[in-house]
Amino acid sequence: MISIKLRLPVMALALTAASLLSAPAVVLAQDATSSAPQSTSCSAPSVVQAVDPSVSASGYPDEGFDYTPPAPAADPKPENPVLKSCENGKIKIWVGNKQQFGNRIGGVVDVRILLLVEDGVTIDFNTLQRDILKFDGTDQFRLALKNPVSISTTQRDGKTLYTIDLKVQTFVPKPSVAFNIDLRYATSVVAATQKPDWKVLTTPDFMVTRSNTLDNGETLNEGNMQPAAVMLPWATRSLIYGGGGLIGFCLLTALGTWLWRKRPGRKIPPNELAWSTLNKVFKDGEAGGYGESQYRLIVDALKGYLGAGTRTREEVSEMLKDSPNHDLVVSALKKCDTALYVAKQGGDSSELLSAAERAELIAQIKQIVPQPE
Repeated sequence: MISIKLRLPVMALALTAASLLSAPAVVLAQDATSSAPQSTSCSAPSVVQAVDPSVSASGYPDEGFDYTPPAPAADPKPENPVLKSCENGKIKIWVGNKQQFGNRIGGVVDVRILLLVEDGVTIDFNTLQRDILKFDGTDQFRLALKNPVSISTTQRDGKTLYTIDLKVQTFVPKPSVAFNIDLRYATSVVAATQKPDWKVLTTPDFMVTRSNTLDNGETLNEGNMQPAAVMLPWATRSLIYGGGGLIGFCLLTALGTWLWRKRPGRKIPPNELAWSTLNKVFKDGEAGGYGESQYRLIVDALKGYLGAGTRTREEVSEMLKDSPNHDLVVSALKKCDTALYVAKQGGDSSELLSAAERAELIAQIKQIVPQPE
């Protein structure tokens, strides 16, 4: 697509042409005569090749082996920019760029074309919209894929300056390749139809040179035809690795849950659970004395071992009436209830039970609840 913007040129080439917009007509005529070849037609002139008189029509020398072939013509010297004037100075053309050397085959080359035309001259850019550079199909360049054409116009003092910025590529394996394009232009209309009398405008040859390849070869090698490895951005790799780790964690969690249900862990016996509490109570009691909290923990551990839950001492006695440990359990619970009652009445925590009663309680607990091995 071609985007047409009204803006001033920014390159030195454009500034030079823009300055000509305000120059007097006499100066313009002198510049056109001195710096660019004058021509009536803007199309490319036909080139007539000189004939070597020593070569016959068949292409072989007349005199046999004494023929010395002429030296090959030297490559044209690149100029930047190149100029052209046609239609008796009504159209002036400049072609150039920032750097015409050191390009690579297939590399994108920026080229700027300036067309300075007088009023009454019409330029048709529709062919550029259709990616056509040469009307006869002899394109040595082609437009690049992204934003290949940009055209801006500036009008002043009866003149119009067209600034055409192109991005082109060439795949011709030559040290220098001539760049030019064809456009349609008209300076008059057809009397019968009142439509523009179109002619062909060919820009002057702008030589784009390239740097030599490693072996200075003239052929394009296939190179490595193996698929190139795709390098993913670090953010994409992070998402992939993070997502994979999350999926793996979920799978391991599901597997662990399934194994736990199929093969549950060791069930802790009631006596081990009770003694895990009793050992801590006895240790704290020896260090700081037996208070209300210690006796409550003893009751909870003992009832937990017996499976009595929140039953009262009378209910536990009824539950264990046929058990050989009935009297021991009732006696131990009675001592704990006595200590808790004294604590509730505001008694001294160190005198909730006498030393003999505490020793008897501990001995009863050890008889009721077997200690784990």
